[in-house]
Amino acid sequence: MRRVSSECVLSRGHHTEAVHGGLDPSELAHYGVAIDTVLDFSSNLLPFGPAPSVRRAVESAPLDRYPDRDCNELRDAIAKRYGVDREALLVGNGCSELIHLVASAFVDSHRHTLIVGPTFTEYQRATRIAGGTVRFVTAEANDGFAVDVDVIDQAVSSQTSPKVVWICNPNNPTGQSVAKTDLVDLIQRHPRVVFVVDESYIEFAENTESLLDTEHENLVVLRSMTKAYCIAGLRLGFARLPENLHRTLRGRRIPWSVNSIAQAAGVAAIQDVSYYREAMARLQDAKRDFLCELTARSLTPLASDTGFFLLPVNNASQIRKQLIGRGMVVRDCHSFGLDDFLRIAVLAPPHNRRLVEALTRLLSNSASPTLTPPPQPSLRDPRIQ
Repeated sequence: MRRVSSECVLSRGHHTEAVHGGLDPSELAHYGVAIDTVLDFSSNLLPFGPAPSVRRAVESAPLDRYPDRDCNELRDAIAKRYGVDREALLVGNGCSELIHLVASAFVDSHRHTLIVGPTFTEYQRATRIAGGTVRFVTAEANDGFAVDVDVIDQAVSSQTSPKVVWICNPNNPTGQSVAKTDLVDLIQRHPRVVFVVDESYIEFAENTESLLDTEHENLVVLRSMTKAYCIAGLRLGFARLPENLHRTLRGRRIPWSVNSIAQAAGVAAIQDVSYYREAMARLQDAKRDFLCELTARSLTPLASDTGFFLLPVNNASQIRKQLIGRGMVVRDCHSFGLDDFLRIAVLAPPHNRRLVEALTRLLSNSASPTLTPPPQPSLRDPRIQ
């Protein structure tokens, strides 16, 4: 990891939306591509669709009464599934709502927040909207984007320690993870700092341990339910947090932010363990084949513990545009500060092979090399600036 860098707080009322993956209907229309036919490699979702039980739950959800504002049935299902106290759970309209709730509750102008990057830009945006300033500890491509916990500890231990630390684990967009023992040690060493560990992609991971079963007064664990259960159109997530933090966040919620359809789908998804376990196994098989096919074409995808990975290329934004014209959408990583990378989600094997063929043709037809050499290990010491 290479630096602790700073930014100035922005004045309230002057904020732009963060850039995220997913299909943009107006962009597809510009390229003359039908949204129903495009292959979406830009969204990090389970590619096999939601379970039939989830679809049935959606169809039978009541539309003629207000939803349960406390999501009691869903919290019961989550508590049973993961062996946690239901009273420690707070359900939100996707993790984005929970991220903004955390920022509004704990961010202030007196102490900065620390973001472990490159990562999901909504942490930064939420902090700005709450009137806070941000500093970054940034992993480098030369190190395979590995996260050095000692560098985070150094930043948190400085004279101007942060109020909040944001860690996405496994990380978006790099797919890298921090060991549970390292995170627990870090959290215990700094009891006056709130650590927010976003585990939105952990169900895709084979090697990442969750902190859901870890209780600390300064720990908030976030989970998305839209990605692994493939219900992104409904927006659903939850937080596990101690009583003192739970009380603060609950008092700031928007009433009825989680609708009845999302709650019903969440209960059905949590309970349908067999469907999603089988689907995740299929995804891991598809990922291994996908990476092997890319490597066989002299491409260099980076190792990842999730259902997506980074592919180093030159002119990433131009390649993305060319792929849209071929009916495929990938994510260029400019918004993450990674101009020479594409983020690619794993889809079903036939779709993955179609992207491999398209990338091979695009790169071989280019007048100049578009392939970036694979990152080499770096011996450079972290710098604080």
